[in-house]
Amino acid sequence: MRRCAPYKPVTKYLETTALALFTCEGEERCAFALPRRSGPVTTGSRSEQILLAPERLDLETCDTFRRAAGELMDLLREGRGRLVVDMRATQHLDSAGLRALVMVRRRAVPGGNVIRLRGPTEEIRAILVLTKTDGLFEIEEADPA
Repeated sequence: MRRCAPYKPVTKYLETTALALFTCEGEERCAFALPRRSGPVTTGSRSEQILLAPERLDLETCDTFRRAAGELMDLLREGRGRLVVDMRATQHLDSAGLRALVMVRRRAVPGGNVIRLRGPTEEIRAILVLTKTDGLFEIEEADPA
């Protein structure tokens, strides 16, 4: 498996969503979908926002992930909001990525909001159980294909 040098963040804007992309050796890889500040959000509401987690939630992507989660949490209604972290495409989670998830949850709790992990793999669920962090999050099974 190829390990990339430092990623260069690039932002592209679609009609309602800004995609935070990372270039790696000339290839663009989508890491996060963020709402555009000037338009409506099609992937969320004031009660629920959806954040697409990267394929690798690790030291290289955790800071961008936390910033993206923070921006989405700012859009949530206090006390009634839920941030859904869509992890169906996430194949790797290291200690930095786990810390990012815990920090996102720590930010959500005082406002009465919750974090739901959608479709984490068995390996990621095992990491959550082994680190005793599985009880910090709502876990949602992936939709059957």
